[in-house]
Amino acid sequence: MAAMTTWRLPNPPQLLVEPMDDHVVCFVQATGATHLFDAFPAEVLAELQAGPSSTEALAAHLADRLSLPTAELTPQLAALLSNLQGLGVLEETVA
Repeated sequence: MAAMTTWRLPNPPQLLVEPMDDHVVCFVQATGATHLFDAFPAEVLAELQAGPSSTEALAAHLADRLSLPTAELTPQLAALLSNLQGLGVLEETVA
């Protein structure tokens, strides 16, 4: 059985997320950095605020919501998730 990657937001107060129009502002306490993200990362973070999710589940839900083919969205989403993890905005768990 293959390992499944799940993404989640760090627990508050480690990460503070504030929506701003169609953007989102994130403050990462561990690094002291503040990040401003546009609509696509904002959608991903909004999904993960509801709870942890796998890349596949996120891609399927966002593809449906944004009216895009899942196969087209998945590589972009995977790159974004990796970048957000590098910034300390997301945490990855493998089960």
